[in-house]
Amino acid sequence: MEFNWRDEQSVNITSDLSSFEDEEREAGDASTTTLTQDISVNNLAAGEVRTPTAPNPPNLCSSEPTTGRLSLSQPELPINCTPPTRIAKLTMSTGNICSSSGKPPRPYKVPLSQTLEENKHLREEIAVLKSKLDVEQYKVAELKSLQPREVQDILEEYYSLQMSKFDLDDERKQMAEERRQNNLEMERIEVRAQTKIEALQRKLHESETKCQSVIHELEQYKERVRVLEAEIAKFDELPTSIDGLKGDDSDWTIRSEGDIVSEELRRRLFAMEKENNALRQKIDEQTKELEEKLTMLSEAMSQSKLSF
Repeated sequence: MEFNWRDEQSVNITSDLSSFEDEEREAGDASTTTLTQDISVNNLAAGEVRTPTAPNPPNLCSSEPTTGRLSLSQPELPINCTPPTRIAKLTMSTGNICSSSGKPPRPYKVPLSQTLEENKHLREEIAVLKSKLDVEQYKVAELKSLQPREVQDILEEYYSLQMSKFDLDDERKQMAEERRQNNLEMERIEVRAQTKIEALQRKLHESETKCQSVIHELEQYKERVRVLEAEIAKFDELPTSIDGLKGDDSDWTIRSEGDIVSEELRRRLFAMEKENNALRQKIDEQTKELEEKLTMLSEAMSQSKLSF
C-alpha cells in the first residue's frame, strides 16, 4: 500500500481542529456556570446569602468605594464594611483585590478566553508541524527506496563517468589537431597543384608560340618555292627529257632546290607537330590528373566542414 502523506495530513488537521472546537465549546459552557455563591461563615450566622460573584469583581481596596448592588438579589452593604477573610481569599485568585494586611496584589492571571485562543493557535501550529514531519518522513522513505545500491557502486560509476569525460576531451583535442593538420596539408596540396597548373600553362603557351613561328616559317618557305618555280619556268633551254637531264649521273633525280628545301621544311614541321602533339597529350593528362586531385580535395574539404 502506498504511503500518501497528503491524505494523512488532511486527516490530522481535521481531527485537531474538531477536537479544538469540542474543547472550546466545553470551556464556554463551563465559563457560564463558574459563578458560584460566595457564602461566608459570618454571613451564614447573620442569615445573609451573597449572590454569585463575577469573574472580575471590583477592586474593594480602591480609594472610592463602590455604591449600589451587583445584582437585584444582592442586599445593600455598608459603605465602610471590611470584607470577610474568606471572601478576600476566594476573590484574590480571580481579580486584582488587595488583602487586608496591605500587601501588594498578586499578578493578574490570563483570562480563560485568551488561554483558549492561544491553545487554538498552538494546536494549529502543532497540526502544521505534524504535516511537515509527515512530508519529511515521506521524502526520507522515498529517497531510501530510490537508493538500492551501495555508496561504493555510485562512487565507482561517478569515477568511470569522469574518466570517460576526460577520454572524450582528449579525443576531441586529438580530432581537432588532426583536422588542423589536414587543413594545412590540403592548403599545401592546393598550392602545389596551382603551381603545377601555372607551369603547364606557361609550357603550353610556349609550345603554341613555337608552333605559330614554325607555321609562319613554313609559309615563307612555300612562298620562296613558288618564286623559285617561277624563275625556273623562264629557262626554256633546259633539257626536257629525263635522259638529257640525267646525263652520266646515275643518282640524279628530278629534284629542284625548292623541292629539297620544301622537303626539309616538311620534315621539320612533322617533327614539330609530333612534339606539339606529345606536349598536348602530356598537358591533357596532367590537366586530368589535376582535376581528379581537385575533386578529391573539394570532397575532403566538404567532409571536414560537415564534421565541424
